[in-house]
Amino acid sequence: KILHACWIDAQVKSASHHTHNISQHIIITTMMMKAALSILVLAEAVHAFSLQMNGNALIVQNKGGGHGELGYQLAKKLSSDSYSSKVSSITILQDDSCNDEKEPFCSYASDFGER
Repeated sequence: KILHACWIDAQVKSASHHTHNISQHIIITTMMMKAALSILVLAEAVHAFSLQMNGNALIVQNKGGGHGELGYQLAKKLSSDSYSSKVSSITILQDDSCNDEKEPFCSYASDFGER
C-alpha cells in the first residue's frame, strides 16, 4: 500500500512539473522501490523455507583424499546445537577401506553414537 501511494504521488508530481530530470528521477526511484520490494519478498520466502527444513543427514564417503576428515567435520557441525533443531539424525556411509584404529574413524562411535 505504501509503495502504491508513493508511485501515484510520483506520477502526479511528474505530470505537474513536466521536466525531464524530475520524470527521470521518479522513474528511477519507482524502479528501485519495485526492485527492493521484490528482493524483500524473495528474502522472506527463502527465510521461511529454511526454517522449515528438518530431517536426516546422509554423508557418503569413499577411499582417499581426506574424505574421512571432511565427513567427520561435517557430521560434527550438523550435530552441534545450532543445527540440532534442523537435523534429527546423521548417517555416515563409509567404504571398507577405512581403518577403524585411526582418526577420524575411531572417533565416530564416541562422538556420534552407534556405528
